Amino acid sequence: MNIYTNGFRCSLKNDEQEFLVQFLQGSPKYNEDDEIIGTETEVVASVVMTLDNATALAKLIEDCASKTLREKQA
Repeated sequence: MNIYTNGFRCSLKNDEQEFLVQFLQGSPKYNEDDEIIGTETEVVASVVMTLDNATALAKLIEDCASKTLREKQA
């Protein structure tokens, strides 16, 4: 199942040995008259991993994003 996310936040836990990523979804907040009065942010998924796995994930994301950008510029 896929969950849409338009934001994230992250932090280190437990003496910097575990990495927490929370994926967020921001959406409009409405009043009783269906007027937008702000935004709401909801955590849609949380992932805890070792710092080594987080570093590997960051490199993989960077490599994939760089490849996609190179392909678009070609």
